[in-house]
Amino acid sequence: MTSDSSLRPWTRFLLWFCGATLLLGCVLVGLIVWANPYRNIPFASSDRPLMDVNQRYLYPAVARDPRFDSAVFGNSTIRLLRPELLNQTLGGQFAQLAMNSGTAWEEWRMARFFLSQRAQPRTVILGLDSLWCSQNPDDRLITERGFPEWMYDDNPWNDLLNLFNGKVIEIAGRILTRTVTGEGKVHFDQTGYGNFLPPRTDYDLTRAREHIYGQAMPVLKAPVVPPVVLSEAERQALVFPTHALMQEFLTGSPAQTQVILMWVPYHAVGLPATGSREEGVLETCKQRVTALAKARPHTMVVDFMIRSDITTRDENYWDSLHYDTAIADRVVSGLGQALRGESSAAGDYRLLDAME
Repeated sequence: MTSDSSLRPWTRFLLWFCGATLLLGCVLVGLIVWANPYRNIPFASSDRPLMDVNQRYLYPAVARDPRFDSAVFGNSTIRLLRPELLNQTLGGQFAQLAMNSGTAWEEWRMARFFLSQRAQPRTVILGLDSLWCSQNPDDRLITERGFPEWMYDDNPWNDLLNLFNGKVIEIAGRILTRTVTGEGKVHFDQTGYGNFLPPRTDYDLTRAREHIYGQAMPVLKAPVVPPVVLSEAERQALVFPTHALMQEFLTGSPAQTQVILMWVPYHAVGLPATGSREEGVLETCKQRVTALAKARPHTMVVDFMIRSDITTRDENYWDSLHYDTAIADRVVSGLGQALRGESSAAGDYRLLDAME
């Protein structure tokens, strides 16, 4: 029998290296299983903090959580709607599933996954922006952030093959650090909500205007005179490819689920000039969405994408797309009024289709 001492040095090194690698691998696998950063390991704990910043990976776990019977979908223009306030105003238990820079396809995919996880969702809100009026059939489906389709099926076991990588190990390490030391920022709470704005005490109107207008001084769009009026033929010729996804979203929602389609409140500088052709295209797009909604019971279309006391005040915005948290709460209050079939006394929104 050959003893260890008789092994050649390179053989001993190879054995040592293989053993150390195996040990390290076991430690890392154990760390990932313990941390369960995406809550998709069937036999692991699911109460760890949500430490990743990519919602496309984090939100499937939130969408599966049986505590939530309602949800918000969209991109960052609707991310600041607080689930706690939505619960109080609309009823139900809301998850916040809007994604930064979400494409129309990603928003639809997230909504479809949420709906598939429960027999009778109560309320779903879809934030509508310019993506839903794009006339470009080649708009990208996903962003450079990637989209883990393997997380959006009914088989959690196939997720395991995708979890042993540097990114997951890094996030698991951050979870361990926070658990042991309490340090490390959690970007999202258990509902999926996270306030991405700086503290209001850091707000500077001049800087905000630079983000809104591209300069410190406001620049207003002049109305088009005489106004451009699209002919019926021109309106009929308009094609909005994302409306096929809208149709699937509406028909795929259970019959008794309340569906709220909400045009988000862009700053007025982001709206087409009054009387322009672009304004006519936007209005046609909104009318098409409303027509789709009217074909489905328990559906409401509320339009905050108008010139109003919200959208014309620079101090309400950090840039042309993102309004302050106080405005987000005001929007939720408006949704409650609209759900009751009420018009906005302050003119914050137009009710295009009331809930039946």
